[in-house]
Amino acid sequence: MTDRHNDITYPTSFTFCTPTAIEYGTGRLAQLPAFVQRLGGRRVLVVGGPGVKAAGIVDRVLDTLRLADIEARLHRRRKRSA
Repeated sequence: MTDRHNDITYPTSFTFCTPTAIEYGTGRLAQLPAFVQRLGGRRVLVVGGPGVKAAGIVDRVLDTLRLADIEARLHRRRKRSA
């Protein structure tokens, strides 16, 4: 079954499964590149709010990944136009 909206057909329902891991604690950031590589990843999209960015955490994550030759990009929310 499908739904139509603005001349685009969308599936009515679907299942999306993804493995989820939450890594927390001292020294976990240093283990991030190995975790990404174990999953076969070569690129990472980093998501964090303004507070996380202001605290310097986003830059530390990006730097850690890039130093391990893992392409890392920061997701930036676009402002909606009126």
